[in-house]
Amino acid sequence: FTQSKKMFQENYLKGKTLFDNENYTEALSTFKELAVENPNNQFVEYGFYYCGLSAFRAGEWEDARFYLLELVQKYPTWKQKDEANYLLANVFLEEKDTTKAFFYVNEIKDKELSVQAQEMLAYYDFAHYVADVYNNSLDTLKFQLASDPENYKLAKKIAKKLNKKGNTFEEKIY
Repeated sequence: FTQSKKMFQENYLKGKTLFDNENYTEALSTFKELAVENPNNQFVEYGFYYCGLSAFRAGEWEDARFYLLELVQKYPTWKQKDEANYLLANVFLEEKDTTKAFFYVNEIKDKELSVQAQEMLAYYDFAHYVADVYNNSLDTLKFQLASDPENYKLAKKIAKKLNKKGNTFEEKIY
């Protein structure tokens, strides 16, 4: 069945209203109707983009990645491709895939957006580093084991950490 141009425009406006009201799951559902090839659909690229953005805002990284990858692959000359690459890099950073994020940051042509993307990349790298250090510090691991003394994997992780050179005698006897 074919929809008229007016119906596609109405769906776009409905989706934008839902998105602006932070109803990301409903917005995603509405924008999916726009992410289809149809000669009357002048919003297909925006459908893919807003599907990705709505999924991203809803914390649905896999869906966001899917729609954004479809967008940049099917419409490589879309005028707002830089925004899609920025968002795609953000999705990969959320998924802790820095290599792919770096690739899409480097795809951004707009200088100002490229600088923002580089800053985002640096921020996520630092945040992941701090989280890894915190999550793997001996004190944190000991605290986690105290709250879950039957956790074999955690006990093994502590044992490996204690067996490393450089630990004090007190750390080894804890």
